[in-house]
Amino acid sequence: MRRPGYVLLTAVGIRRSGNRKILGYTVAKGETSNVWRGLINNLQERGLRINELSLLIADGSMGLKKVLKDDFNVKTPIQWCSFHFMDRLSKKIPQVYKKEFYMDMTARVHLKTNINKAKKGIRFIKRKWYKRLNEKVRKSFIRYIDKNIDLTLEYLRIQTPKKHLRYIYIKFNRKNNKSNKR
Repeated sequence: MRRPGYVLLTAVGIRRSGNRKILGYTVAKGETSNVWRGLINNLQERGLRINELSLLIADGSMGLKKVLKDDFNVKTPIQWCSFHFMDRLSKKIPQVYKKEFYMDMTARVHLKTNINKAKKGIRFIKRKWYKRLNEKVRKSFIRYIDKNIDLTLEYLRIQTPKKHLRYIYIKFNRKNNKSNKR
């Protein structure tokens, strides 16, 4: 059911076995710090020990990051969701190249299993796409990658188990030219 003007904020956990579990959710008019604070408080009241988690993945919400760091003093690594990173970055790519761009990012960065290979893939992406983009977009494309890529590769720094990777990166769907969350 859609509710115009409302968002669904969800906390999903991945167990050591690789199975996902919805930990909690809330419906709100926006992703404010107060809404995230309420959801996290609820999770903690029900037993979640947030600093014992291996990795937190967020969609880039500034409200959530602020609450995690300021209110809960979270030491757990926080990663930006690769889907949201690619979605925002792809807005700088002309429509005619999007399929190729998604395939490059998926194969050369998000399917890599170590940080050095992913960083090598990023260098390739920057060189290739810098040449393809018009002068107006080039600098902002490179700046955006440089500013945000480390946030999307945190899972490689902590050596995430392979069976969990499918929940972290996105895969390009060749049939309908869209990216799919995994």
